[in-house]
Amino acid sequence: MTKYPPKVTPSTMLGSARINLHNFHILANEAVRDSTQHSTNTLPDYICVFCPNPCSVPNVVHPGSLWRSRSQTCREHVLKVVYLTCATVITTSFIVECILLHLVIMPYRHESGFVPTECAYVRARIAGDAIRCENKCSKDRSSFQCIRITVAYRKQDRNYTAILFDNIATYQHYHQLGCATSSCHRQNAANRASVQHFHNMIRQSATFTCYIHEDHVNEALLHKFYSPITLFNTLFWPLSLLTSSGLLLAAVSFYDRCRVWADANIVV
Repeated sequence: MTKYPPKVTPSTMLGSARINLHNFHILANEAVRDSTQHSTNTLPDYICVFCPNPCSVPNVVHPGSLWRSRSQTCREHVLKVVYLTCATVITTSFIVECILLHLVIMPYRHESGFVPTECAYVRARIAGDAIRCENKCSKDRSSFQCIRITVAYRKQDRNYTAILFDNIATYQHYHQLGCATSSCHRQNAANRASVQHFHNMIRQSATFTCYIHEDHVNEALLHKFYSPITLFNTLFWPLSLLTSSGLLLAAVSFYDRCRVWADANIVV
């Protein structure tokens, strides 16, 4: 006897569709709950059998995860700023200290060998031709007269004579020529007037304070530029910035291990 399939009526089809739709809603709710707990973007395979194409659910972001992500990004930015700031301060402090070594520390070391005493004017004379000013950036350089001034002083009950220089800079540049002062204005007439004024000031003084060298008794300075406070500021501030920035950079590097630069082609 031949068996025929059960007759399918519209009511039977409608009932099956309602059952399938109800089951789909139940499974979909469970899948959304699972995706929320396990942070997944796709539904399980047993849900997708109801769909003609692979189906997905919207990504659900927790407020806590968003806050942690923003905190991580902010931390990375702060660490990068600290890295770059410390590197910049260290480099700048080192360059400034090298410049001050030549401009302040070495002249102070040389100038510290001069001690104060009382000097008296003896004589003055023009030594050779006019000296060109050391302005290599300009073709029209002015010149000044090299005046050599001799002074006398007394040390340990003995009389000495010395060549006078107005400061340590003139001493370093014109030591061989013995020029007492170096005046470099734009006009030669202004230079001659300045040299003459310096000569008259020394000549009209009966005695004045000067500074003589312990080892070279024939050299004297009229003024000293650099004081211990100047040396302290020259050494303390750049070295303090360099040391503090170096310690901070070392601490941050030990904490972070340079992980913030892992995704960037930047070397600090």
